[in-house]
Amino acid sequence: MTRDGDDAPGDRRRFLAALAAAGVPAVAGCNRTGGESTEAATDEPTDSATGTATPTDTAEPTEPGPSAGIADLSVTPTPVGQYRTGTVAVTVANDGAEPFDGLVAVEFEDEFVDSTAVDLPAGERAEATVEFERGRVGGNPVTASLRDEGETLDSATAAVEVAPYPEHDVGVDGTDLVCGDGVVRFGGSSLANAFSPDRGTDLETAFDTIAERGVMSVRVFGFAPSWARIDSMHGPESYNDAWFEYFDHVVAAAKRRDIRLFVPLINGNPAYGPIGEENLSVNVPQFVRWADDAETRSDFFDSDECMAMFEGWVERLLTHENHLTGVEYRNDPTIAMWELGNEIQMSPPRVGESIRPWIEAAGAFVKDLDDRTLLTTGSYGHQGRNAFVDEASADPIDVVSIHYYPGPSHKDLPEEEVVPTLESTIETVREELGKPLYVGEYNWGVQPEDSAPYGERAEWVARLQGVMERDDVAATNFWTVAVEERPTSYHKHSTVYAPAESTTLDVIESHVRRMRAASPSSCVGAED
Repeated sequence: MTRDGDDAPGDRRRFLAALAAAGVPAVAGCNRTGGESTEAATDEPTDSATGTATPTDTAEPTEPGPSAGIADLSVTPTPVGQYRTGTVAVTVANDGAEPFDGLVAVEFEDEFVDSTAVDLPAGERAEATVEFERGRVGGNPVTASLRDEGETLDSATAAVEVAPYPEHDVGVDGTDLVCGDGVVRFGGSSLANAFSPDRGTDLETAFDTIAERGVMSVRVFGFAPSWARIDSMHGPESYNDAWFEYFDHVVAAAKRRDIRLFVPLINGNPAYGPIGEENLSVNVPQFVRWADDAETRSDFFDSDECMAMFEGWVERLLTHENHLTGVEYRNDPTIAMWELGNEIQMSPPRVGESIRPWIEAAGAFVKDLDDRTLLTTGSYGHQGRNAFVDEASADPIDVVSIHYYPGPSHKDLPEEEVVPTLESTIETVREELGKPLYVGEYNWGVQPEDSAPYGERAEWVARLQGVMERDDVAATNFWTVAVEERPTSYHKHSTVYAPAESTTLDVIESHVRRMRAASPSSCVGAED
């Protein structure tokens, strides 16, 4: 601890001598500007000729009153994890003859934390405490000030050491995901409107809404999709700093709530229709539009220019230092997994062809930048849309990705084949690939009319979850929760609107809590 206003011993002696020479006695007590208490002078001024003491005029004694100062300042725990609760403890001593009534204020260099009242009888001391959270890793000076009627009487500064949090990365052991001391199974959701806060609510409220349901993971795009109210890439090698600042808040919001992020690096965008020039995005159609050596979406996977743009974007993303935490994304365990892309695959008429050579090259590039974070393809992964066994066999791929969308609005499968197809896919991953399986998106599609059978959707989602739980799927993220009011005229068939649509939200919550219960790892926090 350092104290503002401490005087060096030589300075103090010269100060007292000057007072004495001027005929002013020194008074014991607290220095109200924050210094140590000054002792009364013991040496009287002397006559230079005789060496005897020279009488001086004595000032009237001051009225006795409070003499309060900071006796000690400490921080616990040390170090404190990012956005974990720490406590600043301030010991205030009143050495005066009157009670002291003031407050202790605590602040960092860039943030006022809080203040607490101090009511201290004469001659006593007491401890005042203020809790804080801090996200920036490393040393963070914190200052406690003792104040009375707006005047700072004393202050002290201590160093708050902030350690990275969470402590452990997510890894792979056979077909399991592991963290720290054991297996972990993630249950969570996507936040589709994370980049369009003007369409719904703010980011913190969105994370609060799903955190209340106990989610362990959130899938959120590592770019601004074409429907967002912001873009992340203006052109080749032209990146939007404002988007990165926004995504810093996304990472911090997840970290505060013990939520891990699953992050696609680009959008494959194979099925969403035309993308206009006004909707710039980090996606396959946009890269093809910018490249001179590509014409169709499928050309993306053979284009040198598209690969250069992909690599430029990925390097910019992974090496970005979060302005809130001081940690590059590639070094932050809050990001549990990168996906090479959201539903990256060949487009018609080449749907189903393997893109393994691209996955090998792109995956190796990602791993060269970040060998800490797990990597998956982000592929749809079954029913002929991808050669997903061949693609997921690529060396850089740690985890197998599939998306699963049966139901009336998707028209992929007859109802009687829905469960057997999922069971068969899980078995294929276990027997042929021997890697963990991550269901990055799933839902039961319902027709979007006002009379849509939401109860039917909840029943089928629960049935799919039961299969994934029984067969030890490593991670699941439901698509998707939108934290906004459900539109009255049109409902997206794969969107649950929170908090109003409690039926499916309750089913998601039950699944998440069972996945949590199946996770012996201490990385999984206890339920509230």
